[in-house]
Amino acid sequence: HERLRALLDELRNQINREEKCMVDKRRQEASMKELLRALSQKQRAQARINVADRLERAQGKMDEIARAKQLISLGSGAAIDAEELKAAVRQRLRTQLEPWLEHELSVLHPRL
Repeated sequence: HERLRALLDELRNQINREEKCMVDKRRQEASMKELLRALSQKQRAQARINVADRLERAQGKMDEIARAKQLISLGSGAAIDAEELKAAVRQRLRTQLEPWLEHELSVLHPRL
């Protein structure tokens, strides 16, 4: 009878140890799930940061392209204005400077 009681006590102790072990494993599992969830959230946050950085760089490139287009259009507009300016300067040189220059040259060199 005493032996049976000792055996039952030993079995109860084993069951208690197993239950404690199961509780510890559940805690570890919950802890691991929480760590995985946190890691997943961190990874998603990092992915969002990476996407935002890429979008920002793309926006910068688009702004750079837009500025380049503006400069090109200004440059081509400036080229047209420059041609008009050159034509206007040539016209004034012909109408105002050329007669004076011809007069001066005729005075210096009457044969020309």
